[in-house]
Amino acid sequence: PNPPADLRWGGPSNEAPQLTVHIRGLDPRSSTEKLREQLLEIFEHRGNIARIRVPSKPDGMGRGFGFVTFHTEADVEHALRKDGVYLDHFRLSVTIAKQQEEAPKHAGKAVEPEKKASTSAAQREEGEGPKDTGPNFGLSGKLAADTNTVKGVQVMYTEPPEAQVPALHWRLYVFKNQEALPGDQHILHIHRKSMYLFGRERKVADIPTDHPSCSKQHAVIQFREVGRTGPGGDELKVVRPYLVDLDSTNGTFVNKEKIAPLQFYELIESDVIKFGTSTREYVILNESSLKDKSVKMDNGGVMDEVM
Repeated sequence: PNPPADLRWGGPSNEAPQLTVHIRGLDPRSSTEKLREQLLEIFEHRGNIARIRVPSKPDGMGRGFGFVTFHTEADVEHALRKDGVYLDHFRLSVTIAKQQEEAPKHAGKAVEPEKKASTSAAQREEGEGPKDTGPNFGLSGKLAADTNTVKGVQVMYTEPPEAQVPALHWRLYVFKNQEALPGDQHILHIHRKSMYLFGRERKVADIPTDHPSCSKQHAVIQFREVGRTGPGGDELKVVRPYLVDLDSTNGTFVNKEKIAPLQFYELIESDVIKFGTSTREYVILNESSLKDKSVKMDNGGVMDEVM
């Protein structure tokens, strides 16, 4: 479509918030120019778009979110009806922008369509289908200054609405070169919070990973309340652990396989996690795991009777 004559692509964030919508879930692999054109095509009606802003990364690609400002509140109401539509196989979230400032580095990463939702633990054990689905890194309310900064460090990850503290006691058992780490370093209890951040930035990391191949904010274990079908066919709500690689430089691995960045990857008991090229291995188990369960390490070692 031809843009309105008074349409602005960027500039200061000084429009009235009630006339601006915040769009999350844009393809982070697309250029800002392409994303602006796509937003114009989606939201243009009666020519009442005043401004489109798509924050960019240093390489010119979008950050996965954008803002569209309208001239009237009626146009905003019309735009909000676009919430949940798909753009290039990515589902968009359209909400009122409460504050017009740029979100954290990884805000608004893509949310995959529901048909590509993460595979259940049972399906993973049978080797079926895709293992991950996209988290939403966006903030729909007040942004980084108040909600996403810890000890002066901007945290790259924002928890999703379905985040929950697990009732089940989950643990990570830490090994290096087939040997358990000494003392309390061997067992990490990860059931007291809904999210645990791994990385070299000790000001914000819940579990520091000091190896030089690890990024400052490398990955997250996120507990999420998700639906499962019970034995009788009833829909149940359960809290499961998911791993998210925060677009790290050297990657995150589960059972020797590198997982896709910025995607939720469901973990199951006995999974072995590694970060970058570090030789540390983290084995995830919970209190209901069998006491005699054996876990085969990436390097061929075996961990027995850990519980």
